Amino acid sequence: MFLFNNEESYIYRRCLIILPIIMIISITFTRIFDGAKIESYFWFIWSMAAFINVLLLGIREVFARKNNIGYIYFLFDVVFILGIIYI
Repeated sequence: MFLFNNEESYIYRRCLIILPIIMIISITFTRIFDGAKIESYFWFIWSMAAFINVLLLGIREVFARKNNIGYIYFLFDVVFILGIIYI
């Protein structure tokens, strides 16, 4: 848990900036390639980027800031995955 003790570590500074950018680009390409074979690849990329982004936000709240509000982020991730499975 060494990486999660410092909020300013590489994982937070880079990933929490890069993942939303990847998400926006993937959502744009999903709209552009609507109905094409590669649409599912871009859909998978942005859905996993959203999952990882919320997971990192929850880890930051629980481990680095010692705040229990981060468990709500984990709950959102579980609901997100269950929504993907059942839809």
